[in-house]
Amino acid sequence: MPAGRSSARLGPLLRELLAEVKWRPSGTRRIHDKPSWSEVEACGHWLDLELEAVRPELVVCLGATAAQAFFGRTARVGALRGTLQELPQGIAALVTIHPSAVLRAGDARKERRAELRSDLARARKLLDARKRQMVKSTKS
Repeated sequence: MPAGRSSARLGPLLRELLAEVKWRPSGTRRIHDKPSWSEVEACGHWLDLELEAVRPELVVCLGATAAQAFFGRTARVGALRGTLQELPQGIAALVTIHPSAVLRAGDARKERRAELRSDLARARKLLDARKRQMVKSTKS
């Protein structure tokens, strides 16, 4: 999903939304199907260009597909979640569960929602800390 008017309503935390797959083949595939690894690889160039143009302070990877687009095919949300990562471009990244995982969690929905909210709150704190650090360094 490219950034658009809807991203403006999401607040300063989500200034730019990046999608790891910019193109999907036409046909009978559902729009919400997980992209194949070849599709992720084919669109990686565009993701790199977008990162270079936007230079976000933090990338939040929502789910396995986003995490794998940045950290490789073997990346797992459970292993990466909750630890600050660094992309090859030197950009900080945080991996969390995809919001749809909360909806599919059944009896564990409350726990998954708390995890997602906690991770997004951490992302916000990281951005706020970076902003304070930048302001402090410009005053010196």
